[in-house]
Amino acid sequence: MNEKSTHYRMFRLFGWRVYISREPLKSRHRSDTRKSAYRQRMDLTGCACESCGTHLSQYGHILHTLPKGHEGRNSVDELRVLCAECFKRIQSQISRRCYDAAAPEYSEIVSSVLAAEKGGEA
Repeated sequence: MNEKSTHYRMFRLFGWRVYISREPLKSRHRSDTRKSAYRQRMDLTGCACESCGTHLSQYGHILHTLPKGHEGRNSVDELRVLCAECFKRIQSQISRRCYDAAAPEYSEIVSSVLAAEKGGEA
């Protein structure tokens, strides 16, 4: 029998699909790397918003600088930790610019919006 075989038997039980296999169960959560990268980013920023510097008591919002599906999207370098107000403001600017037909790539939009936020503080 092939080691990576996907042999299973499916049957219905009270309207649910039930699968039986001889293979061990695997975790389907892909967010483990994101959680550890998020914790590392929080430690790196000192639990502060990266836009306005507000101290975050426990949790912040994660802003990805790469779009979905890109390799390394959940790496520490590609995450930004923001407070709720900054996240809403920046995300609305990003979504407004992404809907433009002639818009540049997502990562360019995010970097320009973040640069404008930093420049606006000075």
